[in-house]
Amino acid sequence: LARRRGRDGRVMIETHQLQAGERLRADFRRAHLMPRTSSNWSNPIPSRRRASGRQAAPLTETIIAARQRVHHALDAVGPEFSGLLLDVCCFLKGLEDVERERVWPARSAKIVIQLALDRLARHYGYAASTKGPTRANVRTWLANDAAFSVDELCYGRQRCIRLSANSLHHRTQAVGALRRKIFAKADMVEQRQGIDI
Repeated sequence: LARRRGRDGRVMIETHQLQAGERLRADFRRAHLMPRTSSNWSNPIPSRRRASGRQAAPLTETIIAARQRVHHALDAVGPEFSGLLLDVCCFLKGLEDVERERVWPARSAKIVIQLALDRLARHYGYAASTKGPTRANVRTWLANDAAFSVDELCYGRQRCIRLSANSLHHRTQAVGALRRKIFAKADMVEQRQGIDI
């Protein structure tokens, strides 16, 4: 749908709508919500003891978080569009199949999916156009007057690059003096208490 164009020459689905649909699909896959279409071979040998009820596979934090994201997204688009988004984005049904199942007029699913993807993109914070500066300032943990230096090191045939901070700007002398002072106090305490490490 993202490559198809309408009569006016515009694409049917904008880039931000496609990103929203792909994000929903990725979360749906991470959440393991897809129905199983084959046998479960995770425990091929039956055990002699029978457990009370079926034992479910352990859910990791990633799966639980993805399920929460899917539910929040579907709640944000509302019940009108959530089923359509699940069918088209997650189960990858064609628009003709959706129209046939829901007894919609021909070519009406294109308009409804555009509305649904717009609402989903709004939920995710995607927009057709962006506002703000083109480039943000880089934030670092260095002091304001500090600088990075790039050193190229060669070992045999491999080429390695080392990125390091300029030590003069880090006030290493002050840090070294503080470290010596702390160790001197620790040595004095050990000598007083007779502790030998």
